Amino acid sequence: MEGPFRRRHIRAIFTELSGVAFVVEPTFDERGVATHPEDDIVLSTALSGQASVLCTRDKQLLKLHSHQQIAIMSPGEFLAFLETTASD
Repeated sequence: MEGPFRRRHIRAIFTELSGVAFVVEPTFDERGVATHPEDDIVLSTALSGQASVLCTRDKQLLKLHSHQQIAIMSPGEFLAFLETTASD
């Protein structure tokens, strides 16, 4: 997916996300949940931002399936989730 179509597609996604995304300072300190310390930081940030879904390609995070109230999904799973929620 190279070229101008890809750039337009990426810009459209960023435009859409910018309307609902916000910067989060981690207030939770998750440790030992994930197999890598840097993944614990990701989980801490998601918890601090009260995320309901964490979309990732990280295989170790995906093995968790969820953490507390956060569903952990691959990009494909997330797109399927969005399609089902959009049709409701």
